[in-house]
Amino acid sequence: MRVDFFNPDCQQQTNAAQFGLCDDENGTVAYVDTTPSARWVATVHNAKQQTVTFTAIDQCVSLLQADNNMSSRCDAMLTYDKHIDFIELKNQRTQWIAKAVAQLSSTISEFFTHYDQQDFQQKRAFACNRKHRPFQYSHRDLMQRFYHQHGVRLLIQADITLSD
Repeated sequence: MRVDFFNPDCQQQTNAAQFGLCDDENGTVAYVDTTPSARWVATVHNAKQQTVTFTAIDQCVSLLQADNNMSSRCDAMLTYDKHIDFIELKNQRTQWIAKAVAQLSSTISEFFTHYDQQDFQQKRAFACNRKHRPFQYSHRDLMQRFYHQHGVRLLIQADITLSD
């Protein structure tokens, strides 16, 4: 059964030059916010003001495993002009990167069992954390392993600049 990662009920569109991605972590879906606030976990920079589709995945797209348990999912994805960015939003002080990467990994694996990677010119995954906006450690090995496993570039940062 094909999983619909593009369910319109899970989507918002914006062409704002800058917007935030929020997750209130109360069982609701992640969302876009165009009014700057402390709720922003990640900031998206859209200098060309291209139309971007934000799709909430966690709490909106069902990814059932064979045992009927829900698969671990990332919070959202952004799609625009043959680009796709998978996003995990965290608000934790410690040991968050491994969990964020696992959620991104399981979502990406499931996504590309239903959709062709060749449909996207650029594929990125972002692990973002409101509590740790400036990351101070290199995760080059983790990022290389992630790319070799999924063909998707992993970035551990809370600023997302949309590509041309």
